[in-house]
Amino acid sequence: MEITIVSHSLSGIFLTKLRDKNADVSNFRETIESLTTVLFVESSKSLATETIEVETPFEKTIGTKLVEDIILIPIIRAGLGMVRPILNLYPQAIVMHIGAKRDEKTLETISYYSNINERIEGNTVFLLDPMLATGGTLSFSIDEIAKFSPERINILTVICAPEGIERVSFVADNSGIPIALWTAIIDRQLDDNGYILPGLGDAGDRIFGTI
Repeated sequence: MEITIVSHSLSGIFLTKLRDKNADVSNFRETIESLTTVLFVESSKSLATETIEVETPFEKTIGTKLVEDIILIPIIRAGLGMVRPILNLYPQAIVMHIGAKRDEKTLETISYYSNINERIEGNTVFLLDPMLATGGTLSFSIDEIAKFSPERINILTVICAPEGIERVSFVADNSGIPIALWTAIIDRQLDDNGYILPGLGDAGDRIFGTI
């Protein structure tokens, strides 16, 4: 799995705001969206395009369009906070959902919803989850998406733990599909409860104000 740490200066500024325990819900939510915009722009550079003819108010010229659909798949719940900024940039994107969560006692993945389908085939999927901690939910999601033969899976995540990257890399490398990951940072480690250190807390709780 190809891993890119986005070194854009804005990503560091946004990440610092997210780490701040005093950031309120609206500030945290807006900053997640800002950082998602940076990650999406960086990760979409290699999308396949073709040239088309377009007529300006003055004359005809050559333009560009995508040759495939963009599929957004947020992992419910925290991944939902990453959808809107991408749709603001590319409103034609298709949005599907996977519901999966970590059992806080066993740290195993519990699946409870999915509406992904065959429209994935041959298209690029952007898998959205702000945090890659143990890697369970992302690994599960990759396996589910791979069943529908996407052209490629781009994982967008704000913050990662090395333990999670190792687990997801193993699944990705054995999926038979090109998979890459974009993140703002790889943090030090997981604690005994599977939380990222130094981290930014629980992204889902902070996005939706359920702390």
